[in-house]
Amino acid sequence: MNLDGADLIVYSADRRSVLYDVVLGLLRDAGVEPDIRHEVGETSMLITLVAGGLGVANVPEPVTAPALDGSPACRWPRPTHAWN
Repeated sequence: MNLDGADLIVYSADRRSVLYDVVLGLLRDAGVEPDIRHEVGETSMLITLVAGGLGVANVPEPVTAPALDGSPACRWPRPTHAWN
């Protein structure tokens, strides 16, 4: 999936989500400047927006287990940098 120009749904930076920084870092490391359309505080809202066709999101692998119509999942390569 090419994420250039894709509408991105992310966990809210205001809630100090670790995933916000991780996702943006991975995208920028890949040369993608994210176009953030929605910031959410809950995983259920994130999945609902993706299922509604309002954007794409990166979520932890266990979140992809429930197959929701309209929410295709694709794997990202594992980061090559160390987690702190």
